[in-house]
This record gives sequence, structure tokens and C-alpha cells, in this order.
Amino acid sequence: IADGEGQWKDQNGILVSELDGCIDIDISATPFTNTLPIRRLNLKQGEAADLSVVYIAVPELAPRKVRQRYTCLEPGKIYRYEGLDSGFAAEITVDDDGLVIDYPGIFRRMSS
Repeated sequence: IADGEGQWKDQNGILVSELDGCIDIDISATPFTNTLPIRRLNLKQGEAADLSVVYIAVPELAPRKVRQRYTCLEPGKIYRYEGLDSGFAAEITVDDDGLVIDYPGIFRRMSS
């Protein structure tokens, strides 16, 4: 449970201090969670932001704090994502709503 201010509690209401400062969540099974910081940060071209997020790998479902960076390459269209702890990087293409269209090697939205 998150308070929106960077504090997290477990299902028993106990603070999970190792997640302090995390506003966003990143669930490995979906690119939708990339939309959350992209829209919240509202970066201008060339602007970057580092953030700590709660990362949840699937199927393990064990939350952990990781550092990430988003850089706006083309506003409302292309963002560079970097996993600062893992060294992973990718250029993510989004639609006008910030929803991921293409996350190379991981996800590509199919059109109907």
C-alpha cells in the first residue's frame, strides 16, 4: 500500500522502509507501468529524471527498490529508459496518451 508520497506499507500496515522514496511502480510483465513516470514527469526534449521505483519481477512478485532514468528524446513520442542498477537501456516509443507502442525486444503493441 502506497501513500503517493513515497512511503509504503505491507498488508499488515507496517512501514516497508526499504521502499522509502518510491513514487512509481514497475511491474516487469507490463509496459503500462512505464506510462506512469513518463506522464507524471512530463519531460521536455533533452530533459532527464532519475527516480527510485518499486520493481516487481514476475513471477517472483517480491518488491524491491531500483533506480531508473527517463530521458525525453522527442516529447510525447520517444523516451530513453535506463535501469541504473542493471545497466539495461531502451528507447521506448509511446502514443499521444503516453501508452507504450514499442519497447524493443520486450513489447510491441499490435494494431487491429
